[in-house]
Formats: sequence, structure tokens, C-alpha cells
Amino acid sequence: MTIAAWGRIHPVDTWGVVAMIGLVGGAFVPAPYGSRSEARRVGRAFLPSVSPVVPGAHRPLPAAFPASAPLLGSARMPRVHGRNGDMIHGGGIGVRGLCAVLAGVVATLYIGQARAEAQIPDTFRNLQELPEDTDRAALLDVMRGFSFALGVRCQYCHVGGDGTSFEGVAFDSDDDPDKLKARAMLAMVRDLNDIVLAALPDRDAPPIAIQCKTCHRGRPRPVLLAQELRMALDDFGSDSATARYERFLADEDVVLAGWFDFGEWEVNTLAERLQGEGRTADAIAIYELNARHHPGSISIHSRLGALHEAQGDPRAAILSYERVLEIDPENQVALSRLRALRGGGPNEARTPFRS
Repeated sequence: MTIAAWGRIHPVDTWGVVAMIGLVGGAFVPAPYGSRSEARRVGRAFLPSVSPVVPGAHRPLPAAFPASAPLLGSARMPRVHGRNGDMIHGGGIGVRGLCAVLAGVVATLYIGQARAEAQIPDTFRNLQELPEDTDRAALLDVMRGFSFALGVRCQYCHVGGDGTSFEGVAFDSDDDPDKLKARAMLAMVRDLNDIVLAALPDRDAPPIAIQCKTCHRGRPRPVLLAQELRMALDDFGSDSATARYERFLADEDVVLAGWFDFGEWEVNTLAERLQGEGRTADAIAIYELNARHHPGSISIHSRLGALHEAQGDPRAAILSYERVLEIDPENQVALSRLRALRGGGPNEARTPFRS
């Protein structure tokens, strides 16, 4: 079974989710299966933290779970999706039954964690970027850091095993290319800290050291928001890029973990590059996306006005420049362009657009 703690799914024996129960104000309530914020709240209040060395510690909550759930004392428990999409139905149960379930869940958690740690060897072979005499505790601490920083399980770099436990994992094998990449990244971080930053003039004291999480922030690949949008745009078009942005911004975990910079200029620079490549329509789509989330930006609306002019759409250009004047009534660029577009004098520049 799996349980949710700290807002994540933690496999213990099988992969399907049964329940997570919290004790809040003396009453048992279920954590809403699809609500990561509620899972974190209940998990922090009652369930223990689980080390990421437990396999699967960073599997996100399945999106198929319902967004809310009734109290456990109600007549019907919510349906839960099992591993293969099958539905697990629960009926109403009393407080005694809940206590039994809770005790079983917590006991299984500790048993599963102990069993997982027992599968990790006490001595290690093929250590290259770490000292050969690194002890078990120190090595596990380093691996935990990787897991937290990249949001992955140990099998992301290590081959063998069943994917859910450490049994059969060949920790000394170099067959997984991601392990070789990890070594290269370790060497890069070491050189940046010990050589590059060490030579930085007037470096802060105490010095700030680069870590894996400095760039990754819970992602295996530290891709910037502009890069994500560009990939979606190139592969599927501007609608896909817009949908991807909105999905990221609506995901509480993505925002709280700091995966992306949702500031104005992260996206503006993408639109600038698209404009420079002659992709005016795509640049307009990206600026319009950014304008919805930064409506008070003079820069965005001014650039939209110029792009609409380039596209031969004076009506849209006028509307964009009028939006600039709503923000800054004395903006000379917008006043000048409105006069030119309307073919009138100074007063004509301030005449609202009539469709």
C-alpha cells in the first residue's frame, strides 16, 4: 500500500493508494485525495516525515484523485483509483475502525522504511567522486540530498531491482547514463565552489556555496520557464505554450517549490527572441499571455502595439496603446503612435477607439 505524508505519496508495499488519515481537533478526517495542500497539513500534524531513501518518496499525488472527500463518518467513503485504474470503494466505518486502520498504516510505514534501509549495503564499491572511505551514514546523507534536490528516487541513477525497493539494486554499476551524469555534475559543483567562486573578488562572508538544489529545485532537469514554453510552442503551437504556463502557475507545489520565475521579464525575453526570429504571431501570443498575468506592464502593451502595427492590424495596435495610456496617461510613445495611427492632431491621440 502507499500513504501520503508531507504532501507526497510514499509506497510501502504496493503502489495503490488506500487512505491517509489525520487527527485534527480530536476528530478523524481524511486528507482530500487530490489536495496536496491538505495532505501536507494533515501529514505534518500527525504522520511522521519519511526519508526520500524510501523508494517512491517523490511520486506526486495522482491527478485522477477527487479534489475533496467527505468526513470518514459519512455513509460513503470516496472512490480511490488503484494502480491499474481500478476503483477501490470504501464504506462507512466507525472511529474504532479508523483507529485500527491508522495504527496499521503507521506500523506498515515504519516496517517498510526499516526494510528498505536494511537493503542498502554497509560497504560501497566504485566510489569515484566521493572518498572511498565514506561511511554509510554520510553516503546516505549525500544521496538524500540528490533525492530532495532533483525530486527523484534512487533508481533514477541506479540499475536493477523492482523499481519500488532496494532489493536487487546494483549500486556499484555504471550502466545507467544518469549515474555518469551525476558524477559529472558533482565534479562541476565542486570546481565551481572550490575554484571559480573561490576566486570571486569581494566574495560574501560566509560564502554562499552552490548546491544541486540551487538550480534543480526539485526537478531532474533544471529547465527555465521560457525554455518550457519554447518547447511547447515549437512542438505544438502557442495554445499549448499558454496551457503549459497556466498549468504550472495553478500547481501549488510548482509555485511553492520555486520551479520557475513567473516574473514579467522571464516571458518577455522569450517574446523578444520570437520577434527577432520573425515569428511575429507567436511573439504576440506570448506577450498576450504575459499581459494577462502582468496587466500593469507598460512594456508589454507597448510591444504589443508595435507588433500589431507590424502585422497590419491598426485596431489592435490602438487598443494596446490605449491600454498604455490607462496606466501612464503621459506616455509619449503611446501618444505619438496613436496620433500617427489616427491621422489627427494632439487631441486625436487621446480619443478613445471606436469600433
